[in-house]
Amino acid sequence: AKAVLRYGLSPLRVIPAVRETLGLFDQIYAMQDLNRSFESPQEMLEALQLFNLTQVTAYDYFKKLGVSDLFTQELIDGASRCN
Repeated sequence: AKAVLRYGLSPLRVIPAVRETLGLFDQIYAMQDLNRSFESPQEMLEALQLFNLTQVTAYDYFKKLGVSDLFTQELIDGASRCN
């Protein structure tokens, strides 16, 4: 209950975005099975349809999804520093 008061619906807005991004990233395994290689990281990210995501900050991306700055700063930023 405290999390809802503090972060609102932000956690619910993040879940679909993370699932979609992981789904796109998971394509790399099928590409590897086909011995697909890339000339550059940019080429790989474009093949995975993730390049545009690398061109914006996490803060801007999550703000566009309606995620609160507080949730981004306290949870998403912290999680990204641990990985």
